[in-house]
Amino acid sequence: MRLPVFCDWLKVADSAYTYRPENWRARIMRAVGRSVEWERRAWLDFKQTSSTSTIRGRFFETGHLQDDGRQIGILHLDGNLGRFGNQSNVFGLSVDACSQQALQLVGQATDTYFDSPSTLGLRRVDLTCNFAFSTAADAAVYIQWAAGHNLGRAAARTYATGCAWVTENWSAKVYDKLADLRRHKLNDLADELQRREGYILRLELTLRTDELKRNQLDTLDKWTPHMENVIFTEKFAPILRGENLPTLDKLADSLPTRLATCLQAWRNGMDYQAALKDRRISRATYYRLKADLLSYGVDISRPCNVHTLAIRPRLIDMRPLARPDWWEKAA
Repeated sequence: MRLPVFCDWLKVADSAYTYRPENWRARIMRAVGRSVEWERRAWLDFKQTSSTSTIRGRFFETGHLQDDGRQIGILHLDGNLGRFGNQSNVFGLSVDACSQQALQLVGQATDTYFDSPSTLGLRRVDLTCNFAFSTAADAAVYIQWAAGHNLGRAAARTYATGCAWVTENWSAKVYDKLADLRRHKLNDLADELQRREGYILRLELTLRTDELKRNQLDTLDKWTPHMENVIFTEKFAPILRGENLPTLDKLADSLPTRLATCLQAWRNGMDYQAALKDRRISRATYYRLKADLLSYGVDISRPCNVHTLAIRPRLIDMRPLARPDWWEKAA
């Protein structure tokens, strides 16, 4: 199933931006709504009156002049590039649409212009998707369940309204989006969203420069129309197994005998890390069992969480939330 994934934050660096030197040297552009004002600073600052989100930019000269007298420079932009004029970032645009919207605004307001997607380097991409739950209790259960899983080799860290997985090159989190809206004083919007759609959690993935390069996604031209969905679902696979969370008993009944036995022992308190150190289980067997059970959302390298097991037998309805028809009028 294709999820309604969109880009929530984008950091770009266009190395082929050109401009008229007399118009651009050491200037700042402040865009409020769609009006543009100029100041004498080194930073570009795009401020939206309907949002607390700020998009920042910086411009560097390269010293290279074209035959027509235009100066080549590098333009950096960093922020929620798809949020122009929107009250919130509950829904958004694709990576390509975010890039085009911001760069076109700069080009219209100045003498600069966007040259080619192949020269637009991506330095950070945040991909996100909203999910609706029937109640706040169900949403809380899902967060607790998700916190018991690794994403890749990263273990979850819990906080007041969600949990996060953090590595040097990427990070991910699951959090209460309604609480986030209320924190930004958007109480009416949060109430309307909850009344119409249910309780909303957000799954968010941040890809930094090295991770984008590793996946060969470090320039805009490499992002195909479905790339957001592919990257997102691949990273969150351990906690996106379906619309319902299975009980461990049902899971054990469906597994091969060797995996079911391992699962039952782990649930009953077996410490597989200690067994590996004491050589009660071979290294090859341990890693084979761990890899096989990870695909079912169970990590035997971590102690069994009895509290999480107590809540897992509940079936939780988890519905991907695309932008609803009523949203434009409400937002």
